[in-house]
Amino acid sequence: AGKYVYIPDLSSDEEPEGEPEQVYVDFAALEGVNSDIVAWLYGADTGLNYPIVQAEDNDYYLDHAYTNEYMACGSIFADYRAYKNMEYNRNTVLYGHNMNNVTKFLDEDFFNSTNITIYTLDGIYTYEPFAIFETISTFQYFRMRFQDDADFVSFCEKMQEQSLYNKNMKFTGSDHIITLSTCTNSFTSTGRYALHAKLIKVEK
Repeated sequence: AGKYVYIPDLSSDEEPEGEPEQVYVDFAALEGVNSDIVAWLYGADTGLNYPIVQAEDNDYYLDHAYTNEYMACGSIFADYRAYKNMEYNRNTVLYGHNMNNVTKFLDEDFFNSTNITIYTLDGIYTYEPFAIFETISTFQYFRMRFQDDADFVSFCEKMQEQSLYNKNMKFTGSDHIITLSTCTNSFTSTGRYALHAKLIKVEK
């Protein structure tokens, strides 16, 4: 397949087949759909292929589609406290009911070989996973504010220690990470899967 342009076709539920050679996100088209769309989440072979929205709170997109229509499973959304420019955040937290694709990273080979890309108006950001684990909603895996560099590095190290698989990745105060948080679909409403990944490449 050649270049695949992400322009939402709201009249079709069909997904493009295969992986694109080149990914291009048409933000002008997305702006026409919803001005809350701030980025696009993509991971080759992961099934992660969604717009990221951001509202003025962390409630609205729990049960609304990125088209602003009511949808029980909601959307992938950035924490409302996050800056739109990924490089301004130490930890950019993304939530979603329907990110069951995250469970693919529970496979060790997949975890060790698969990166995640986020496309924004500011650039293309590639992240390497360093932690995947099951937890509960009260565990502070989604912290976004840190006292200083040492506090941030300590947080990253603790998350890596929680992981099913440990890459022994090193961290500095100048690093940036993302956290993907999704429900476990278990019998308890507090179950969560947390996936953490470190920024390893930026393309402007």
